[in-house]
Amino acid sequence: MNDLKQILDTYRTRWIQEGWYKQDPIQFPLRYGEREDMEVVGLLSALLAWGRRDIIARKMAFLLDLLGQSPAKAIISESYDKRQLLGFKHRIYKGRHILILFEVMGELLARYGTIAGGFKRLQTGDIVGAMHDFFELVYSRASHGDEKIITHLVPDPSRGSACKRMTMFLRWMIRREFPDMGLWTDYKPEHLLISLDVHAWRASKQLGLTKYANPSLKSAMEVTEKVATLMETNDPAKYDVALWLLGKELSENKLVVRLT
Repeated sequence: MNDLKQILDTYRTRWIQEGWYKQDPIQFPLRYGEREDMEVVGLLSALLAWGRRDIIARKMAFLLDLLGQSPAKAIISESYDKRQLLGFKHRIYKGRHILILFEVMGELLARYGTIAGGFKRLQTGDIVGAMHDFFELVYSRASHGDEKIITHLVPDPSRGSACKRMTMFLRWMIRREFPDMGLWTDYKPEHLLISLDVHAWRASKQLGLTKYANPSLKSAMEVTEKVATLMETNDPAKYDVALWLLGKELSENKLVVRLT
């Protein structure tokens, strides 16, 4: 569909050329040169990407300062100040919830040399199963009373969540085109899902890419499949940033887009 291709290609190009990625949580892992550090910082910044950008930046600055020059080494050796970490808070997330993430990442890095070890089912194309496996790794450590918050921090796709922050992180790790980092070379972009936040969902509705009334796992799968088919691409996740920017402008009443 030529109209769809023109719209999505234009918005994706704009997202890069206008420097939107510099305001995106991907800015944080891009500051590092070592793969393990990029993985650690990438997962943290993706999962904490909830709320105002300036507040997220402040919270990430606190954690990165806590972890020092090499976040991965600090997490593996547990050389960070746990007392300082336990004083951390970002919306409903507290230091003890982030500590669970640190522990899971540290064990994966120590055992496999990469956080990708927590997403093994992605090697066979099962992104939903892979995200559920990682959820279980984290959820199994939750203290009584913290289960609901952990499920928000690391959503479970088996409960129908679109897992927009986790699918965004996986895109960063697997796609090999800037600004995505392409660190996990054993995994294929064709197995990714489009990260469907409310902006991307709004654009998808406007373009007729989903019939669902809200962002969910079903709608993310539907949009991903339709983009792959209509755009004739095996890399549909590259267009989630285009859908995000289009949806943002739609929410600001800057334009109305319809396919002819």
